[in-house]
Amino acid sequence: MAGETIKKPEPGEKKAVDTSGATARNKHAVVNARSETQRSILEQRIEAKPRHEQSPDETVMSPTSHNAWIIFSGDKPGGGLSGKRAVGETQCAQLYLCVGKMGSRPESSKMIGNNLKADSAGIMISQKTDVDINYNLANGTIGNVTDKSAVGVKADSIRIIGREGIKLVTSTDARNSQSGKSESIAGIELIAGNDDTDMQPLVKGNNLSSALEGVTEKISDFIETVNGFVRSQVDFNKAQAEFNQTISSHVHPFAGPGAVLPVPGLITKGATTAIEHTKTQFNQIARTANILAMQAAEIEGLKANRLTPINSDFINSKNNYTN
Repeated sequence: MAGETIKKPEPGEKKAVDTSGATARNKHAVVNARSETQRSILEQRIEAKPRHEQSPDETVMSPTSHNAWIIFSGDKPGGGLSGKRAVGETQCAQLYLCVGKMGSRPESSKMIGNNLKADSAGIMISQKTDVDINYNLANGTIGNVTDKSAVGVKADSIRIIGREGIKLVTSTDARNSQSGKSESIAGIELIAGNDDTDMQPLVKGNNLSSALEGVTEKISDFIETVNGFVRSQVDFNKAQAEFNQTISSHVHPFAGPGAVLPVPGLITKGATTAIEHTKTQFNQIARTANILAMQAAEIEGLKANRLTPINSDFINSKNNYTN
């Protein structure tokens, strides 16, 4: 809009209109524009566009003034001496869709090949290549894959949008593109920062939920067992206290100087009561010990079923990892 203030770039940030790497002829045309309107139009049309370092067997398409390319070649992830094509291998066709050759500092005077590190955004489709080496990727648990077909996608930001869902699926075929047998299931890895030093299995939500439910049940059972034992101990202590109180407050019949006789029936009654409560307490202790042993066995079973990789109810994924 007229009169609108154009935001100045932050330090290290590219300008919205950047003709710095354009040819001297194009820059001259901008400087000598007849009007501000013409200058603005020329600036929008003129931008730096390096030339592609083309090999004899390549077909290169870049029909506009913009720095956008479609390159058909053999496996050539970098310059002319890179990839399978450079060492004479066959069946290693490659299609590279690229925008922004040389990234943030393109120069029209430069001739340059593919550069997966510097190019602003690209999709490389290869019949046979070393994809992890090409993009300098961490091994993860899948490892460094070589001599296989691959699709590499790189940009500042990547979004995959599915109106009706997205599936990431691995190991669908018995053989790979090189006719090799796919003998193991390859997982899916999320490696933030290209750092695989602390790769861990992803958690399976349903299994984890079931395991936590089992743990809380075992904790509740343990608490109830201990509470039962505590209640029994309280009853026993109460009965013992009553018995002790009875003995301490009884009155002896007088049987002459220096003679003290027990209250009739007190010893018999007190002893019987004490014995009964003691038997009850011993039985409660035995029952508690048995219940605790059973609960310990159940906890070991829970650990074996939920926390051991060999079991199908293991809480972690066997194939998918993240850092």
